[in-house]
Amino acid sequence: LLAASDPLPERLYPITVYRGAVADHARGVSWSLDRAVAERFSKWMEDGASVWTAEIERDQIYAYINESGRNEQEVMLVLPDDYPVEVA
Repeated sequence: LLAASDPLPERLYPITVYRGAVADHARGVSWSLDRAVAERFSKWMEDGASVWTAEIERDQIYAYINESGRNEQEVMLVLPDDYPVEVA
C-alpha cells in the first residue's frame, strides 16, 4: 500500500502521530502527522474524545494520504494491543 500512497514527507524517525478518538477507539488505523487534525476530529466526536499520540517508525506506516482537498496528513497503521498510546 505504501508504494501506491502519496509520498511520505522527509522526516527523522521515530515520529509522533496523532489521533482524535474516544478511549475505546484510540488504537484505530487512521492517524495524522498534524496534531491540529486530530484535535478537530476529537471535537467532532462524542464527549470524552481525546487526542492520542504514539511514537512510530517509518516501517509501521502502511499508507500515507494527503489529498489536496483534505490535507489531513493521514497515516494508516496497525498498532499492537500493548503498543504505548498516550493522551496528548
